[in-house]
Amino acid sequence: MQPSLESVIDNLNINKERLELVAPSSFVDYKDEKDLSSKISLSSSNGLIQKTKKRKAEKAIYEFLALRVWNELLDVYSNCNNLNFRAPKPIGIKGLHNQTYQSLIMSFINGHKLKSLSQLKRSTPVKIKNQNEPLPLFSACAYHLGAFNRIKEEEGLYHSDYDGRHVIFSPIENVSIGVIDLENSYLDKERALKESSKIFNFFKKYVSSPKDKENIESWYKLGLNNLVVPKEGLQTKKIIEKLEGEYGIEFNMHNKRINGVRIF
Repeated sequence: MQPSLESVIDNLNINKERLELVAPSSFVDYKDEKDLSSKISLSSSNGLIQKTKKRKAEKAIYEFLALRVWNELLDVYSNCNNLNFRAPKPIGIKGLHNQTYQSLIMSFINGHKLKSLSQLKRSTPVKIKNQNEPLPLFSACAYHLGAFNRIKEEEGLYHSDYDGRHVIFSPIENVSIGVIDLENSYLDKERALKESSKIFNFFKKYVSSPKDKENIESWYKLGLNNLVVPKEGLQTKKIIEKLEGEYGIEFNMHNKRINGVRIF
């Protein structure tokens, strides 16, 4: 660990006393899907999850910072649009001093994974702010996905594992679209564009008739074209600069470096 990151470690590290303040109930295993690389547990009392993984502390810090960027960026876009966009809000990290296993504490994103959306009724009505009538499930999801992809493309955010497991759509409570598992994300506009196209093609496989596909494409393009970009302009650079000032570090999300050291 670079000495210049020691203050960040002390800032982000969650000890037992601090953990009891943010998550007073115990974490229990959350076995939604088998994951060989990390262990997920859930504190249901306040909607937090704990993601435990064997890796170097620098990588845990990078994931924390990447989550801060995504979470704050999507909050800005949610505030100037009729749609809600979400990414987990990171709270802190357990075990930063032991250099073996770290547990990242973050908010839980509720909803249905894109790959599981077909298990719901297609007629499920989805209410969108300022829409007179609710939209059917798949049209509403396509609309949200188009807007979400436009954010990624405008800001140049590349997820790197942007698939049906990591895009979450919440059609009933807290209607929104979100994304998880952002530990390997970085800035690359060209790749962000390609993975957006890939996820939409994946989504279209759920509809079979030409008419349904045309409808889905129309709503996707509507979301893409109707997204309101903040009047202050693109936000990622500003958020990164804010984090650099807050933690006293250099955070290069283009090259995945902290203080000039490549993290992975």
